[in-house]
Amino acid sequence: MSRENRAVSEAEKKAREEALAEQRRIAIKQAEEARLAQLEEEKRLKEAQLAEERRVKEEEKEKKRKEQAEKKTQWFEPKTEKFMNDSGFWMGKYETTIAQYMACVDDGGCSTPEWLEKGNANNNDSSSVYSSLGESTEKKNYPIVWVSQHEANNYVQWLSKKTNRIYRLPTSDEWLTACQAVETTDYCGGNNLDLIAWYDMNSESILHAVGQKKANAWGLFDMSGNVAEWTSQVGETNQNGIIRGGGANDSKQYLLLTDMYSAIEQRSRFVGFRVLRESVLY
Repeated sequence: MSRENRAVSEAEKKAREEALAEQRRIAIKQAEEARLAQLEEEKRLKEAQLAEERRVKEEEKEKKRKEQAEKKTQWFEPKTEKFMNDSGFWMGKYETTIAQYMACVDDGGCSTPEWLEKGNANNNDSSSVYSSLGESTEKKNYPIVWVSQHEANNYVQWLSKKTNRIYRLPTSDEWLTACQAVETTDYCGGNNLDLIAWYDMNSESILHAVGQKKANAWGLFDMSGNVAEWTSQVGETNQNGIIRGGGANDSKQYLLLTDMYSAIEQRSRFVGFRVLRESVLY
């Protein structure tokens, strides 16, 4: 082979080697790019998975928060009100319960009931209607007691802000209207006290869960008996508030449709309250 042919052959060989080297370089680069792309995709999928897990956790957290909020608010929002047709207001179907009032306490809108105050004598008072409760509030459907007229007013103010509705204590006349309904009876809902009220002859002088006796004609329970109820009015001296309806420890004459009086700051084991809602919003 001539020198010239050998030179061409060497050049072709070198070119083929360079081409193969270039192909290998390109293949390695492509493989590296593919590997990096795969890693990037795996990273993206992982981040997407983590983001989805965070989203699900946040949704679950928000769901639980709403459930807890609903569980809490279901006690203070009186969903069972009755409209007093001729008077234009709504009256609570039941006396305000422990659970409804404690929602206000937990939210900082109301003071702690006397029977839950640490160091208060009524905590350990064997004669207390709540002596069996200790510091628990398991009897959520029992009427709240040991609250003054001032504290009852604090509750309805808090409830109004929470619901964007106007809640207040009824006046004495409004309470009487709701009590009598369309009837002309001695008591709220009839003349047979054993059917409509807890009082000293059938209560064993203890409170009972709301709504256990017969309602009056407008569907309101315990307007007579169980607990006497604060109204918004005060007596002539402004020191005594007007309460209505009588309590579980009262004899039947105190359940008649007449005003009774109690010091506005006094707390009693058989005095609670019921809310009135005006038929307008804020």
